[in-house]
Amino acid sequence: MSNESLLTPSPLIPESRPEIIQSLIDGVDRYNPDNVSILEEYLAVQLQVGEYDLMANLAILKLYQFNPHLVNDAVVINILVKALTAIPNPDFNLCLYLLHESALVDENVARLIELQQYLEQARYQEFWKAYELDETYKDLTVEAVGFEDAIRKVILTAISMTYQNISADLLGAYLNLDHELTKVIGYSNEL
Repeated sequence: MSNESLLTPSPLIPESRPEIIQSLIDGVDRYNPDNVSILEEYLAVQLQVGEYDLMANLAILKLYQFNPHLVNDAVVINILVKALTAIPNPDFNLCLYLLHESALVDENVARLIELQQYLEQARYQEFWKAYELDETYKDLTVEAVGFEDAIRKVILTAISMTYQNISADLLGAYLNLDHELTKVIGYSNEL
């Protein structure tokens, strides 16, 4: 993990969005339920390679909204997990708005909402404590390769907008890296 990779925000539209996905998002086929499997497969690719495509993920949720019989709970969870990595953008809430009421009371969705609230409220140490102590959180995020580093990018982005100086110990606590942080970033006392 390099200093540059942590401080560079992830693009909301990946550079390598496939042409078929672009045509689905831009065209009327976006609402064709026969295309949900194509979009779900693209989500699986996003999870594996660490990319994030809000528009494609919202298209899945919109299809689920119009076609409740197609809803795949695991896909919904994975979309919410990816949206967590886009904070402070409102992506997570946009995704929640497209979910049916019954999904909002789902225990796993509620857990992700709790993580989102920790991040939105800059309660980073509480985020990591909850994430580390309850294996359910890791189970929910296991398919998202690089999830922890993506969350560290979210936190670093917020910290860089807030702090002029921060101690390495505090930054390490926020990032859940402890003293390993000073080796990664290359600072010894104050950042």
